[in-house]
Amino acid sequence: MKGLGKDFNVVALADTLQIDLTDALGVTFVCYGVDVYTLTQDNAAGDGPDPLTCINDFYASDGVGAVWTHEIADDNGALADNDNVDDSADCVVIHVDAADLADGMTGVICTATATGVVTAILHSLAIQRAPENLPSPVV
Repeated sequence: MKGLGKDFNVVALADTLQIDLTDALGVTFVCYGVDVYTLTQDNAAGDGPDPLTCINDFYASDGVGAVWTHEIADDNGALADNDNVDDSADCVVIHVDAADLADGMTGVICTATATGVVTAILHSLAIQRAPENLPSPVV
């Protein structure tokens, strides 16, 4: 078994989709395009979405192989209200641990305000399967 299904699962176009973390320890969102990305949390019943206040940092790059810059939340709103990533870099990477979700919440939603592209990579899968047997991580 290769990486897909063993180590990770991918949702290539994940903008506005709820990514279920029930069977994964975390998700990394790769966001491409200068945009504002908002992260929220929800559950399978759709009782949210609620603000996701556990995001304290992210990584930024130009998206074509440049080095990554570690960005930290600050008073100037690098992460406004701890749930919006507003950065002038072409590409940002944001990680969310499943353990950081509020009680009863099981999914994360990353939304681009304008034309940004969002890819979700789920990692540390609880059940490893052949790629063709992976359940959809989209609620």
